[in-house]
Amino acid sequence: MSSWGSEFGDNLKMKKIFCYIIFSLFFIGSISSQELADQNFTIKVIEKNGDGRAESMPIDELIFKSGLICAEFSKKNGFSPSTCTFIADSTSKSGALLFSSESYNLKKHTLKWSGKINGDKITGKAQRYFFGKLAGEYIFTGSRKK
Repeated sequence: MSSWGSEFGDNLKMKKIFCYIIFSLFFIGSISSQELADQNFTIKVIEKNGDGRAESMPIDELIFKSGLICAEFSKKNGFSPSTCTFIADSTSKSGALLFSSESYNLKKHTLKWSGKINGDKITGKAQRYFFGKLAGEYIFTGSRKK
């Protein structure tokens, strides 16, 4: 076989492998996000105030519904449910998902969500910003409600 034929075959194999990887990542991401549709997590929340004090808050519920995220503590502070994005955690071999979102309230505060879902366990934080400065932080851990 000529070098052109060999090169053509190698390129075709690479294209097939690349397409398979892209399809697999899309498919895995779709399933994982779909599994989270309408899922609730019972969470323990620690609030860190702007002055550095940390306080335990009552047990709360983190809700993923119709592509949105919200919790009771966020609703009480005027933050509406916000669109949440999910990506596969490339550092995890167990199929964990990373999530993030941003919500706003009428007082011009921003709540930036970030976290990780690994099986039935969830960890993360919601950072509250006011005019670009960190004004508080909610750190949470919990498990999926059955």
